Amino acid sequence: MFSALKKLVGSDQAPVRDKNIPAGLQSMNQALQRRFAKGVQYNMKIVIRGDRNTGKTTLWHRLQGKKFIEEYIPTQEIQVTSIHWNYKTTDDIVKVEVWDVVDKGKCKKRGDGLKLENDPQEAESELALDAEFLDVYKNCNGVVMMFDITKQWTFNYILRELPKVPTHTCPCVCWGNYRDMGEHRVILPADVRDLIDSLHRPPGSSYFRYAESSMKNSFGLKYLHKFFNIPSCSCRNCLVRVTPQGHEALVTDFGLAREVVELPVKDVERKLSLVGSAFWMAPEMLRGEPYDRKVDVFSFGIVLCEILGRIPADPEVLPRTQDYGLDVAAFQGMIGECPKQMIDLAAGCCRVEPFKRPSFSEVLDELEDVAESLEPSRDNQF
Repeated sequence: MFSALKKLVGSDQAPVRDKNIPAGLQSMNQALQRRFAKGVQYNMKIVIRGDRNTGKTTLWHRLQGKKFIEEYIPTQEIQVTSIHWNYKTTDDIVKVEVWDVVDKGKCKKRGDGLKLENDPQEAESELALDAEFLDVYKNCNGVVMMFDITKQWTFNYILRELPKVPTHTCPCVCWGNYRDMGEHRVILPADVRDLIDSLHRPPGSSYFRYAESSMKNSFGLKYLHKFFNIPSCSCRNCLVRVTPQGHEALVTDFGLAREVVELPVKDVERKLSLVGSAFWMAPEMLRGEPYDRKVDVFSFGIVLCEILGRIPADPEVLPRTQDYGLDVAAFQGMIGECPKQMIDLAAGCCRVEPFKRPSFSEVLDELEDVAESLEPSRDNQF
């Protein structure tokens, strides 16, 4: 009530900055404080880089839900803030830090009183927090590399800095800003894609994407939201094995795993806790029935359908039946060229009845048979 009265009489004052908060940091709003008070399962760090006057700070403000400010105000040093983040397939609390990176900072000179003599410690006390001072890619989960599509010199920055993005840790999106000024464009999308293709990153490297935006009308922010939600960017829940051939991903998710206790089928304690994401859950889990390792086979089958159909597991896209199974006939109609053996394997893994699903040893044998059938015969190699 008091806040409403203040707004009515116009006596609201601008928020006063806490003197104890270091420059470049912002106090966390109350909504985030309440959310993080329950505990944080994951931390995510997103870095925004680019040359000056490319819109980095504007994007930094936009991600916080603030309005567009057309006036250009140079950022003197690195700024860090936390933003709201959520994903439809998990209830985990993820703390997302967004860094507005300045390559070479400039601190304001002190003007308190008359300077009578040189202070040897003054230069050290006025060091700016910038990319020369610290490694901004340390513990980074994603990079937004911005440039102005109407200015060649901002793209030269991308040419110089993009190869420096860590190979196996940071998915990166090259962000062509000022799309609303497309009639003055000097950088074509093909130029960016040619640059990405020319990097020749080793197998297993984190991938790069290209997108365009306009901070003025929020064009492109929806794509960036999807970029933040990619698994390799959001939570590091994929185990990677180093082999002579490169890096191999061993798909796992320890955050949603639990030990399956071997108990008799009719034992009342056999019913386990509900863990997982609904799109990949087996029907018996969704119905609250007892379950065993065959639920993992069903989840694998859904993942296999995603790969074969190149579609998400969302039931609005991947056809499902009323009893939470896979609509095999409708799914087959969505598949192009694919070995029938693979489609049959996916359908078998997604059977509603657990006892009809194959074991993982049987799945492995089936996959090895498919791999052998796809290998060119030695007779055709000569």
